Amino acid sequence: MVSITIVTWNSAQYLDECFGALALLDYPDLEVIIIDNASEDGTRARLKQVEAKWRVFYNDCNVGFAAGQNQAIRVARGEWVLCLNPDVVLSPNFVTQLVAAGEAHPDAGSLCGKLLRWDPAPHGVEQPFRVASSSSKKAGRALRSKTSESDHSSESSEREPEGSLYPGLYGTPEGLPFQEYSPDGASGIAPDPRRTNIIDSTGIYFTPNMRHLDRGAEELDHGRYDRVQYVFGASGAAAFFRRDFIEAVSVEGEFFDEDFFAFREDGDLAWRAQVMGWKCLYTPAAVAWHVRRVTPERRKDLPLIINWHSAKNRFLMRGKNASGWLCRRLFFPVLWRDIMTFGYAAVRDRRLWSAVIYWWKVRDSIRRKRAIIQSRRRVSDRDLLWWFSNTPRAVDAEK
Repeated sequence: MVSITIVTWNSAQYLDECFGALALLDYPDLEVIIIDNASEDGTRARLKQVEAKWRVFYNDCNVGFAAGQNQAIRVARGEWVLCLNPDVVLSPNFVTQLVAAGEAHPDAGSLCGKLLRWDPAPHGVEQPFRVASSSSKKAGRALRSKTSESDHSSESSEREPEGSLYPGLYGTPEGLPFQEYSPDGASGIAPDPRRTNIIDSTGIYFTPNMRHLDRGAEELDHGRYDRVQYVFGASGAAAFFRRDFIEAVSVEGEFFDEDFFAFREDGDLAWRAQVMGWKCLYTPAAVAWHVRRVTPERRKDLPLIINWHSAKNRFLMRGKNASGWLCRRLFFPVLWRDIMTFGYAAVRDRRLWSAVIYWWKVRDSIRRKRAIIQSRRRVSDRDLLWWFSNTPRAVDAEK
């Protein structure tokens, strides 16, 4: 069985599309578990309609993405768990592809697919989710064959992963093309102007300043990321996990660290898993579309809560996972990034100052969790250093 776990918080505008895609999944043994974090926008009314077929739990307050997912995972019965954002539309064979890849690569504890950008209503277009016809699939393959190899050399833009839920900040940048074909492996999906061929994530990677970003973000999907590969970690928007992996990397009963609340929890999990010797497999045939709301260029326009947790969690993540050797080896890039973070909080937005010093408030929790993680270390930071690069790194998986 595969358990699909979803945390909602004022997510009503995405649920019809997300649920419509779940209804078309071709994997035969599924359960869906939804945790609602005290939504006030009509989400709960929509969830009432699916209570007969799915398991829905209603929290009295917003406990955060991390705690909400942990709550769902604890009651999940599947051997596999797909942690899914409600602003993601899956292709019908998304789960089937990931299960097959996971069974073929037992050393991978986590898996991710190819996430492309989804704009719920580009240029005012409103269209229902629909199944592709054979003619539209053929047209898609024909159009795909015409893409230029020269486009494959473009570098990834810096854009931070997002596993948290903050509606109202989405949209495809003006001038970028919408998807006009069905990507290889994404069977059953018709061309739709709301689903673009702009890459959202093909896994996450870490830079030398210990910042994590989405591999391939903002690039056009021309096949550059069509190989099965090991990557550093999976984007929290649609991450697939083995049950024994969940049990092995959980700390104090928490799979996602609940001190994070939301944002960067996927990077923290990926880093912890690497330290403990687990791999993450990228499977390009598993395709989905994700609304992207959080980008660095939008930082000044984002709600305070996003920027606050982003700044806070940077230090929590490092405090638990990085060895002293790694901190010394990457001292200067990390120091420069920290100076920028502290400087912004001190000069531009004093509301963030409590975030950058929050680590001191929870220092006992960091120390305790760090001791557990480091006691389970199976891979030295000298070996992990290779992954900390300004350009995304991946290792081709054996077939």
